[in-house]
Amino acid sequence: MQRLMRTRAEAIHVGRQRRTGTIVNQLIASVNALPAQFTHLLRSNVSGRIASCPQKERGRAFSDFKHPAVLQQFGLRWEMQEDAFAAVPGIPPSAAFRDAMRTVGQLAAIVNTEKARSEWMIAPLLGDFWSRYHSQISLFSGVEFDADAAAKLNGFCDFLICRSPQRPDIQAPVLVLFEAKRENINDGLGQCIAAMVGTQRFNVRSGQAIDPVFGCITTGSAWKFLQLSGTTITFDTVEYQLRDADKLLGILTHIVGPVPAPIAAA
Repeated sequence: MQRLMRTRAEAIHVGRQRRTGTIVNQLIASVNALPAQFTHLLRSNVSGRIASCPQKERGRAFSDFKHPAVLQQFGLRWEMQEDAFAAVPGIPPSAAFRDAMRTVGQLAAIVNTEKARSEWMIAPLLGDFWSRYHSQISLFSGVEFDADAAAKLNGFCDFLICRSPQRPDIQAPVLVLFEAKRENINDGLGQCIAAMVGTQRFNVRSGQAIDPVFGCITTGSAWKFLQLSGTTITFDTVEYQLRDADKLLGILTHIVGPVPAPIAAA
């Protein structure tokens, strides 16, 4: 009897594996069938490879900082604000982004690794946002950011945006950086805050000081924003969702500035 039950359980397990494999294969086929302009967006970083982030190196400096200790380490004050972007209007995402979310969005949820969520949820939204600026802003993915190495404010950044034309290297001013987490957003607070302090110092040292600078911790499906103004960290209590992509695009536009008008042909 026990042998029969084990055999039946093994058969159910194998059946589930086969069904999951079939779903994944179908989704991969759907990705390959996406419009060419969007598969290019998914597979190529605007400065190299936007969607092919390498695995994070462990032990890097940003990740050494933990919340709430990081606040005392840098003399920061913590404030919470409810719905910091309430007045910010949404901006509709592109049709290509919506098509991608029907395929790669599901794939990211099934695979459910930090890298999958970064490639198939975060990168498509940021790529859609970047494409509206006609290369007049910089978007980087999976880069080492040496903001202030002497203070251990350097390390791996999942994504960051600069207010400078796209180029291979990070140029001030850096406006917003993104920390990707698989599940628990709070696990990224210390790392994100340390990177924001580093960004602030990097901009000042480069003669491109701006106030505030922003940070975002995201699982791909959930997004939380912070801002650093002077020595005050403001934490927006609202958790924005990827399904509300129009609001996320509106927030990013609010942070970066208006989309420039296309240059008229001579």
